[in-house]
Amino acid sequence: MLKLLITTLTLISTSALAGPHAKVCLANTAGGLIVLTAETCEAEKIDHKLFPYSAYATESNGTIHTGCYNIPSTADAKPQPNSRIIPVVNYQDADDGEIITFQADWFTTEACKLHTEI
Repeated sequence: MLKLLITTLTLISTSALAGPHAKVCLANTAGGLIVLTAETCEAEKIDHKLFPYSAYATESNGTIHTGCYNIPSTADAKPQPNSRIIPVVNYQDADDGEIITFQADWFTTEACKLHTEI
């Protein structure tokens, strides 16, 4: 699964996601970033089988929200007429359990460079 994740994120971002400290990011409306890492999720309230990888979101005031994520496989998705399959990222907040879905191609390594605090 980790190989699938790295392959998916590598295809999405312009540079390779490799190594234990690699990450891809997406700017958020709180003036920070949503950060996906290749690290294993360690949040206690999250089902690690469903959300195996560590993520976090930052705010401009310095607040950090921890969470975990997955990128469901599109390999078994059945094409529908007049539609296309879009890879997504499901992020689950470690505190309130809320799940938010984003398009996977919105995350890039370049976005991580915009904020030096992460």
